[in-house]
Amino acid sequence: MLSASRPLRMLLFVLALALGWSQGQAAPVKPPPPTPTMPRLWESLLWGVGMPIKTLGPGSTCPALAALDRQLLLAELFEGGIYLSELDPATASARWTVPVAPAATGVERTEVRAAASGQTVWVAWLEKASGAGPETPRALMMASVDYATRKAQPPTQVAVTGAAALTSHNQQLWLAWLGPAGSSVISLSAGAQDTAFLVPWQPATPAPPVAVGLGDLGADLGIPFLTGEGQGSSSLWLASYNGHRFFGLRKLRGAAELGAPVLCRLQSQVIIVYTVYPDPGEGLPGAAHLEVTVTNTSGSELASNLYLADGRANLTPSLAGLDGTAYLVYNAWSERPDHAVKPAKNLGLFLARIGPPS
Repeated sequence: MLSASRPLRMLLFVLALALGWSQGQAAPVKPPPPTPTMPRLWESLLWGVGMPIKTLGPGSTCPALAALDRQLLLAELFEGGIYLSELDPATASARWTVPVAPAATGVERTEVRAAASGQTVWVAWLEKASGAGPETPRALMMASVDYATRKAQPPTQVAVTGAAALTSHNQQLWLAWLGPAGSSVISLSAGAQDTAFLVPWQPATPAPPVAVGLGDLGADLGIPFLTGEGQGSSSLWLASYNGHRFFGLRKLRGAAELGAPVLCRLQSQVIIVYTVYPDPGEGLPGAAHLEVTVTNTSGSELASNLYLADGRANLTPSLAGLDGTAYLVYNAWSERPDHAVKPAKNLGLFLARIGPPS
């Protein structure tokens, strides 16, 4: 029998590799990451697919949504500066953008929040000196933008804290933050500058709060928050405030590694979205899923599910309600920046629609 020529042998070898064979054994195949089954109908709501947001260009982080005069607004952190844009929800593109706070040397900013009250858009964020440790208290900064003129007022410091949130309720701005330092208190305040109405609340939870959210429930304020359970684990809770007392404290989710929750009321439903980090046993060390809990203002109904689990790191969600629809924005990364073996890639900001089927 004539032996195959060398070029033919090389061709057969390459074909064998292409078919995944080596020494008669199938080559190991890495399972694909979980993919989202969206859009999908769940809890009588259509959960849409995230669209890339087109505002300042690649590199934006810490998105925050607000709604005013039937317009959707987006605050974001871009190259160290804080910016506010008016978004077209149909195309996820900016109609206009204004600078809120320019980039500052030696300052590290994070956790941007936004809310609209009257004709004013409020943007808040946390900042500290660059290089300061993760446990260093941060300044809660706030600036306002006049919606009619699109002019921003200089930011001022409101508090020193590790986490904060803000929302509009009954045409008034409300803030919540953790602190004062060394306490297990959530501080609630009405108005950006007026601290005369300041309500400290120490939740009757087994562990102290480590993150806080804030949302308008109609008659009351909704306060979702996390309590630390040790070793990076936390639990999700929800309470209400009616202007006189806190009530309805209930636990929504057990201990896991979670990110700060955000809340939005959509008709009779209350939507809470947060990041959940997979258990190491799932084999996705760099991933971060978005999970959703749907309840109602009385807490008599409760359902939780994964909203987005695509193998990427989906971080810092924000919610805003507009014309009977809830809009969700988040920042996607190739993997968790704080756990990446190689530099993680920022994949940009994404906008999704949540609402009744059309």
